[in-house]
Amino acid sequence: MLEVTVSDETGWEFDTVTRTYANVGLDKNGETTLVAWKIVQPSPGSTSLKPEEVREEMLTFPVEPRDGKQFTIQARMRYQYAPPPRDGFGDDPEAMKMAEATLTILGKRPS
Repeated sequence: MLEVTVSDETGWEFDTVTRTYANVGLDKNGETTLVAWKIVQPSPGSTSLKPEEVREEMLTFPVEPRDGKQFTIQARMRYQYAPPPRDGFGDDPEAMKMAEATLTILGKRPS
């Protein structure tokens, strides 16, 4: 799961964009499944990342340069073994942080 957050110099978060990469496959009956041991072939709808894959994403945020003196963009990549429950019952499984990066850029808000 990729999460990217944009905030200003006060810490105000403008928005967080999330991308989920899931290993979706087809079982022996041709049905879509997220259960790894039931997958017999990849699904065309799978968004999983392959080892060493580099993927470029275009993310858009509702922010203008005049909205802040500086902006902090924080990106986090996490791995979650099991998908969250779809029925709304139970807790989300724990996610392991794989990578994190922060970038600061100047805005154009007057002092």
